[in-house]
Amino acid sequence: ITTTVETVCPPDAYGYTCTDSNEAGGPTYNFEDISATGTPLTLGDDQMSAPIPMGLTFDYYGTAYTDISVSSNGFLSVLLGQSSGCCTGGTLPSPTTPNGVISAWWEDLDPGEPGGFIYYQLLGNAPNRYFVIQFTDIQHWPSGNPVTFQYKLFEGTSNIAIHYMAAPSDGGTHSAGIENQDGTIGLQYYLGPASLATPLAVCYAPPTSVAPGCRGLQDALWLSESPASGTIPVGDTAMVDIIF
Repeated sequence: ITTTVETVCPPDAYGYTCTDSNEAGGPTYNFEDISATGTPLTLGDDQMSAPIPMGLTFDYYGTAYTDISVSSNGFLSVLLGQSSGCCTGGTLPSPTTPNGVISAWWEDLDPGEPGGFIYYQLLGNAPNRYFVIQFTDIQHWPSGNPVTFQYKLFEGTSNIAIHYMAAPSDGGTHSAGIENQDGTIGLQYYLGPASLATPLAVCYAPPTSVAPGCRGLQDALWLSESPASGTIPVGDTAMVDIIF
């Protein structure tokens, strides 16, 4: 059985594609607020975090990673020693540092402004876990137009889903997209000074993904079962409907 997904970005040289929630077969917007349950990450203006253990293995452009670094300026990097990307969003891909970028809304953001928080949390059950990094009410520097969005990095499929609750502009250049480790291959979802219309979900899927709608391994769009779970005593039987 084959499903067809429209793509916003043509495949890059590695085979990654991207689609959004405005497209047929694209990801469903599903912002899972972890502000009450996630681990706070404290970053000041123009800072890059130390590597954060994700608790899962995530494949990115052919390399497996277990840690991720977070920039206060709205992007992630799979690499060590990258700059914070001050002070505007960059073209993706680009060999200029930072590299190995996964960007939701790269701009001159400042988590040190009052009311802004960053959280991270591992959700789900193996082998279908996903690591969430959430920016909540992070203001543009020096003050204003707070943004709220979250990343989901999926185990197994290695899909990347980004869910935008609020992505206003302050007039500067914003960048959203992905690039490989040396900045030679990648996808640019957005680069410019405008706001994004929200709510919005964007999916970046590797060529090996079996769930191009940015879901976990258990969520085949064309297959479901009823009941979805249950317990059968030894020696007994039960009917399960498999719906294609």
